[in-house]
Amino acid sequence: ELGLYNKELLSRPSLVVANKMDLPEAAKNLAKFKRKTRLNPLRISAEKNEGIESVKKAIAKLAAKLALHPA
Repeated sequence: ELGLYNKELLSRPSLVVANKMDLPEAAKNLAKFKRKTRLNPLRISAEKNEGIESVKKAIAKLAAKLALHPA
């Protein structure tokens, strides 16, 4: 979808986050998504406040990497 909107976005650093992982169908939907995209998103449940710390750490790590090696 990003590429259809603007191909330049595909070359930018990114994180993919799968929300609502507390729902019963989430594991099945995530497996299907991973097969289609070959991405491995960070898993969270915003409602249950689960996985948020790992997203914060991933963002901080990416930001630090970009500060050391700006595009």
